[in-house]
Formats: sequence, structure tokens, C-alpha cells
Amino acid sequence: MKKVIINLAVVALSLSFVTTAQAQLKFKDYPVKVYKGKKATLKVWAGGNRGEVAVPRPSVDFAGLYHHQVQFGGVGMPWDAFFGVRTGKQYDFSEEISLNRFVKCSDGSEGDIAFKRNSRLLIVKGTTETEFAGADNVKCEVRYFVEKNGKLIRIK
Repeated sequence: MKKVIINLAVVALSLSFVTTAQAQLKFKDYPVKVYKGKKATLKVWAGGNRGEVAVPRPSVDFAGLYHHQVQFGGVGMPWDAFFGVRTGKQYDFSEEISLNRFVKCSDGSEGDIAFKRNSRLLIVKGTTETEFAGADNVKCEVRYFVEKNGKLIRIK
């Protein structure tokens, strides 16, 4: 009986490990080639009375093709803007992300966004509880997205 209990415990731990390993998505699992061709000059909003500024040779920051820029609107609410480095076109992923990452989470961490230039995976930690940047002690969640043809697809 003791051997049966030990074997069941080993099987349960193995299944737990497999589930945990599958739950952790990794950037390397979503590889993409980084664009190395001619880059468009981007017109990026500078905020306030400064209007737009030109970014002549934007870096490729995400999914092999996008430049990332934090933008600030008229009400002071920052958002993440992504621009196609080939076309200069701005992609508004805010509706897909729909999390305010400019907050302090109740677990002591801060909201965040993570991506790599050679991966289509984008990870966002933030909240839906508030519209205001800088809020403290809010419930945060983590969302995972994959870029596909100029759109973010939520995968988890």
C-alpha cells in the first residue's frame, strides 16, 4: 500500500510539472525573422504642444517588424504605440491589450509589458480596474498575445 501511495504521489507531481511547464509561454517558442530592409521615417506623437516628431531610423523592437513607443495623450494617460518600421504605419493594439499597465499591483509588483524583437509573443501585466495611470494596490492580471498579420491575438 505504501508503494502505491508513493507511486501516485510521483505521478501527481509529474502531471503538475507538465501542466506548469505548458502554462509558461516563452519568447523562443514564437520566433520571427527581424526585418533588415529600408526603414520608413515614423511620425510619432510627442505630446503637449510639440505635436509630432520624426524618428528617421526606428529600431525594430517587437515581432521582427515593429517599433515600440510609449505615447502620452491630452489627458496624461500613457499608452503603448507600435509602428511598422517598413511602412511607418501606427498599429493600435490598445483595444486587444485592454490593460492599464501603468499601475502598482496589489502583490507588490508593477504593471509591465514584455516583448522581443525576434519573437511574436507579447506579455502584458496590468489591470482593468482603473483608467488612471499610477494607481496603487490594484488587482493585476497577465495576458499573452501573439502578433499575426498586423493584429494581436490573445492566446492566454
